[in-house]
Amino acid sequence: MNILLLSGRFHSKSKSLSILHFLQDAFPEHQFQLPKLDLLPFYTDDLNENKPDNVQDLIDQMALSDGIIVCSPE
Repeated sequence: MNILLLSGRFHSKSKSLSILHFLQDAFPEHQFQLPKLDLLPFYTDDLNENKPDNVQDLIDQMALSDGIIVCSPE
């Protein structure tokens, strides 16, 4: 399975990232994508016309995923 992992926190000591890294280690038979969401621009309708490469990459990763896991602080 190809699973997209999304974290709601991005700093190096993030518990959300730690949990997602644990999942990667615990299930080596699956493929995981963990995009760097902190590099995405703020949303604006202007991006619908001319999407930056990293936005289009995330859209493509979502389309190719068999599942998505979101881990975020409350």
